[in-house]
Amino acid sequence: MLGPKTGAIVAGGAAGIGHAACLALAEHGRAIAVWDVQADAARATAAECEARYGVQAHVEVVDLGDQRAVEAAVASTVAALGDVGALAYCAGVNAWEEGPHEVAGAAWDRVMNINLRGPAILMRALVPALKAANPGSAIVVLSSASTFDTSTWHDPTYLTSKTGLVGLARAMARGLAADRIRVNVISPGTIATELFRKGVESAGNRVEDVAQGIPLGRVGDPMDVGRAIRFLLSDEAAFITGTNLVVDGGRTSAG
Repeated sequence: MLGPKTGAIVAGGAAGIGHAACLALAEHGRAIAVWDVQADAARATAAECEARYGVQAHVEVVDLGDQRAVEAAVASTVAALGDVGALAYCAGVNAWEEGPHEVAGAAWDRVMNINLRGPAILMRALVPALKAANPGSAIVVLSSASTFDTSTWHDPTYLTSKTGLVGLARAMARGLAADRIRVNVISPGTIATELFRKGVESAGNRVEDVAQGIPLGRVGDPMDVGRAIRFLLSDEAAFITGTNLVVDGGRTSAG
């Protein structure tokens, strides 16, 4: 068993990496709160966690950019699960339609609201519960390996939000250290989510072609990131805070 048995919130847990994080945490016995705006998919993820691993799974259909909704969802989740000692913020949106000539356009606020303001709101609202659930409370937020290698991503709004998220997490790691709450970042590389596949296909490319540019010779599976999230939320990472773990098959090391 890795780490504490307190409940874990997975924001953006309905699909992709968030779905994988829910399963990875449930596999090791943690109760799960699946937070997402996709109600049906969130309920399906919760049902899968319960059926496969016998854990309690709670669902919150919530807009992560709505401060009041987030605060209400925290209260509801704590009431449902009891102790909540972990947060994985996996939610994220992009602004592919806005190139560099349209930066700070219509999509800017939407992306910043979910990718950067959302985790800040949720961390602040969750701190009392995390303190109460100690020892072992921890937070993981998802940035992107594209913040190291912008040649693979042409969305300045998204990259700005994900770079800012690293700064937020590092500052929170220092600020919450006295409360014994760890805060870390994971920066996934090219991961085979449905969003990724649609993007590759819409550009007329193949996943196999993308994999050729990755030193380990394959595109990442969402569970590759889900297990990394589980590790950083576990007691096996008890002396790790303020770090940025890159999970990219060596892509950003390839030069």
